[in-house]
Amino acid sequence: MWLSTVQTENESGCCSYSVVFAAPNGAQLQKVADLLASGKAKAHVDRVFPLSEAAKATEYFESRKGGRGKVVLKIQT
Repeated sequence: MWLSTVQTENESGCCSYSVVFAAPNGAQLQKVADLLASGKAKAHVDRVFPLSEAAKATEYFESRKGGRGKVVLKIQT
């Protein structure tokens, strides 16, 4: 697993966001699940959009002013 921080400039100024890339790893996923279940780690989610509304999610993300929490795309399988 690795973390990449990207800085980009848009119409409202400079934005910074982080992207986490992970290879399938059941043991690591279980550790994360355990941390979330125990309350030692928290996932801050601002809004959830279906994948079909990815453009709307992007617009929302870019319009936030210092918003806290993740903007999530939900993928139905």
